[in-house]
Amino acid sequence: MELAHNGGELVVGAATTHAEVEQSPLIASVLPALAEVASNIGHPAIRHLGTIGGSIAHADPAAEWPATCIALDADVEVCSTGGMRRVPVESIVAGPYQTTLSNGELLCRLRFPIAAARRVALAEITRGTRDFALAGAVCVLDDGNPPAAAVTFFGVEGRPRRVRIPASAVAGPVRDGGLPDQLARELAVDLGTVLEDGNADAVFRRHLAVVAAARALRRAEGRPRTVGES
Repeated sequence: MELAHNGGELVVGAATTHAEVEQSPLIASVLPALAEVASNIGHPAIRHLGTIGGSIAHADPAAEWPATCIALDADVEVCSTGGMRRVPVESIVAGPYQTTLSNGELLCRLRFPIAAARRVALAEITRGTRDFALAGAVCVLDDGNPPAAAVTFFGVEGRPRRVRIPASAVAGPVRDGGLPDQLARELAVDLGTVLEDGNADAVFRRHLAVVAAARALRRAEGRPRTVGES
């Protein structure tokens, strides 16, 4: 397991398991949202075998880690015999089970920026306990100056989609615990082609995305700021 807190960043090795993220005292003190996300993944056996880097490289649309990394502006170090390149996770995930990695490239580590004013919450809707998400959302509220906020949807389209919340809403309803249901509906308008399968058609999955976004907004509103460096 590779974990370090260096220069305003949390560094997590790509081979770090979900359980190690969930149980790490360092992560709990620096970026506890990651531990919460890890605790929502599958069952104990899955969390002790699966890795954060493997989840991103697999690029399952319903997976929590790609969306969380995008929501938190995480970068990934991609290694090969030709050297190393650092790129945003958002540029790695290309579509359902598709990435922009080239042959011979491996994910080595992830780098998460630490922001003291940030509040983070995840919400997902599943058919049963620990099932894959039919729809999910990661909400990030940044109480800095100027304030900013966004919701990253997952399990809805072929890849996670981050939707920025308008500045007027950040200064009003979101920060004051106002109208998360209405705001979630407005954010879902930006969704494109919604996935359909035996669990949900596009109309129902879009509705679930709205519900997940509203829940994530409410949870984020009620949380203290992230502990860490600004």
